[in-house]
Amino acid sequence: MQSKNEIVKPIFIVGVPRSGTTLLYRILCHHSDLAWFSHEDLQFWIPKENQEKLKKQLIQRKENNEKIPNNEESLFVFGPKQKSLIKNTSKQPIEAEIFWNKYCGREYIKDISEDKKNDVIQEIQKVLEREKKSRFLNKSPTNSIRIFALKKIFPDAKFINIARDPRSVIASMLQRHEKEGGFIKGIPLRNKPFGKISYLKQKFLLSSKDYDAVRDFSKKYQEITENIYDFSISHDENLINVIYEELLTDPEKVIMKLLEFCELEKPSSMKELIPTIIETQNKWKEKLTKNDEEKIFRIVQSSIKKMNYPYKF
Repeated sequence: MQSKNEIVKPIFIVGVPRSGTTLLYRILCHHSDLAWFSHEDLQFWIPKENQEKLKKQLIQRKENNEKIPNNEESLFVFGPKQKSLIKNTSKQPIEAEIFWNKYCGREYIKDISEDKKNDVIQEIQKVLEREKKSRFLNKSPTNSIRIFALKKIFPDAKFINIARDPRSVIASMLQRHEKEGGFIKGIPLRNKPFGKISYLKQKFLLSSKDYDAVRDFSKKYQEITENIYDFSISHDENLINVIYEELLTDPEKVIMKLLEFCELEKPSSMKELIPTIIETQNKWKEKLTKNDEEKIFRIVQSSIKKMNYPYKF
């Protein structure tokens, strides 16, 4: 029998950034049995001494009409305005990168200390108790690099890997790169490929004409996919693969498959989970050249073949 606040079969959505992880996360957040980190939890992870300083910095930037970064720190200061709240709640689901970086760091890890393991467990138990839910859900693309450590913390965890046409992923990364000046959410560029350098120097390097964004983003796609594949070899029973394009074309079938894998009750009406999904499958053609497409294929072809992704070149 499940004891109070016991963390049973937590669900983690992983995958390469820009692959549809957010869409899938927001779909599953509507399930009545699932608790998740929200914008209200940020206050517990940002040190008190940093909170006022952060507020002043971002408010000053706003008053000066400077660009406000679309990250969890700005969500903490300005509230959940970037996206709509989850229906019947006052909450905005978050990836909780501040939380995961605090306890697990930004690097590829396969183990975790007992102290940090217990800290992670206690934080998630608080959420389950507060929300009065039986199961926990989280999405963070960078958890793809912590997947082995998460399995160490939660041996019975369920992992959902969502894969998307690499051309669409790279095109979306390029768009984010242009929009945010070199910061790609979910990819720790501060560590790779340039090492630990300042944001301004990173921004300069990413903007220089010698920098090949398509090549490096393709390598990041390959790197993350390979790590998930390595995990699947030894933990096949803990992981299910979802194709983003199939989620678009037949969402009910895909979601039913996921509910069965995660051992979640089917809702009385699937309309509660299935949103209106905008078709984005071929937008990459507006962003990539034929040479870009060939470069992407050369880099990622072996990885997507391993994951049985139906890439049509």
